[in-house]
Amino acid sequence: MSGAYNSIRESYERSLSSQRRVDGTTDTVRSSQQVRHDVEELLRRRQDQFDHGLGANNVSLANVSVRIDRFRVEIRDLNDLVWLRKSLFHHTHTHTHTHV
Repeated sequence: MSGAYNSIRESYERSLSSQRRVDGTTDTVRSSQQVRHDVEELLRRRQDQFDHGLGANNVSLANVSVRIDRFRVEIRDLNDLVWLRKSLFHHTHTHTHTHV
């Protein structure tokens, strides 16, 4: 009988050991689910922050683009004035020297 008792006892101990491993796995699964939830929440918040920052950057870039276009026009106008003045100066001095 002791052989059967030992066999049953060994089976029972293996069963308890297996149950402990399963219980540990269950805790790991619960912990993993919580970590996954936390990571997904963090990603969602970061995505919101990223989208907000991207929107603000796009507005800033549009403003910079408008200012650059305005400066291009102003530089072109200034360039035209410089060339006109230079041309008038040259024309005036050229005619002045020919009459001397």
